[in-house]
Amino acid sequence: MAGIYGLHRTARALPVEYYSLKKQVELAAAPGGHQRATAFIELPPSMPIESCGFTLELEDADGSKMRVDLKAATPPDLAALCRSFWNPAS
Repeated sequence: MAGIYGLHRTARALPVEYYSLKKQVELAAAPGGHQRATAFIELPPSMPIESCGFTLELEDADGSKMRVDLKAATPPDLAALCRSFWNPAS
């Protein structure tokens, strides 16, 4: 999104911290950077899921995908969910 709409507009719309997004975009642009950038995920801690919900889509380097529609009042541990998808053996 940042490549299409720019860093400021993307950071404001998501909302994510501008400099964190900038760093991830720079890492992704570096040779071999795509794999390093896949670990980036930033979600506000007080996201009102019960009022709107959202969809979390994950994809690993092998092309495996997972899509989770979150509409619950109490969200799951998203960091643990991502870790279990990207590192199933750990």
